Amino acid sequence: MYRRLPYLVLLLSLLAACSHEQPKFIEQPVPAKVAQPVVVAPIAAPPSAEVAILVSSNIPAYNEVADALTARLGARAFTWRLQESPEQNLKLLADIAKSQRSQVVAIGLDAALTAKKLVDKQVIFCQVFNYGDEQLPSAMRKGVGMLPSFGKSFAAWKAISPGLKQIAIITGPGLDEYVKKAKEAAKANGITLLHREVNSDMELLVEYKNIANKVQGYWLWPDNRVLSNVVMREVLTFSMRSGKQVVVFNDDLLELGGMISITSDYKDIANNVIKRLELAEGKTTIPGPVIEPLDVANLRINTLMVKRFGLTVPSKYRKYLDAP
Repeated sequence: MYRRLPYLVLLLSLLAACSHEQPKFIEQPVPAKVAQPVVVAPIAAPPSAEVAILVSSNIPAYNEVADALTARLGARAFTWRLQESPEQNLKLLADIAKSQRSQVVAIGLDAALTAKKLVDKQVIFCQVFNYGDEQLPSAMRKGVGMLPSFGKSFAAWKAISPGLKQIAIITGPGLDEYVKKAKEAAKANGITLLHREVNSDMELLVEYKNIANKVQGYWLWPDNRVLSNVVMREVLTFSMRSGKQVVVFNDDLLELGGMISITSDYKDIANNVIKRLELAEGKTTIPGPVIEPLDVANLRINTLMVKRFGLTVPSKYRKYLDAP
């Protein structure tokens, strides 16, 4: 059985990593501390140049990525955190612009928007979901994905539910790179992915119900533009009543009816950031795709929902069950 959490905690978990937070802390740039290296395969050799790390605000989703980066980059990393006022952030931006660091890592949307103003700096952004709204990508600005490995995610879902043939993902606009990669991974696992684009939470709910007779399951993505607190509850309630499997983006949402929670790994995000820094170092543009996909998928499986669907979890995945 699950420990019942206040629903406010669920909403905060939903919005934490993809919303436009207001920075809360004032910090002057300090040299990053050297820590023991964290290994997540595949490992890229850290670049030799010094790197500026710009963090949006003081939340775990950002801090853990920053910590993993400094553990790998050591003394070559220099960390700034966005400050309280626009005036303070202008000074911070000027400090980064004047520095010899030609590469910047922006963690979170606020940091990515601030780094967008930099000229002649390579910017790798991460922990940004709807990057298209703000026109973040360019030849000198590219990102690392926020969603877990699509290949590993669909492989796990298919192994747990061998009869799975069609699933749906409903999002807001501007996520073409994510959707393309997800469709490729789904097809490789014998699954047809139907994608629908909407502009509001109520549109999502209507489309969710309209497409129900065409799919066996849904994968909820953390698109706070079209997935509100109220609609998320209705979607999960509808899914349970209509016998639809749902993959969710937060472990807490399993309590509301999700069958599998699939989340990204902070160390994996950091490793892919370093890989992009290394490949881009010394070049006039950043090579590779707009968004670098992740390599890891963290799983949690709802035992009660698996039993409800009459499924058997393969031995490979039983360690991810929430109860024996």
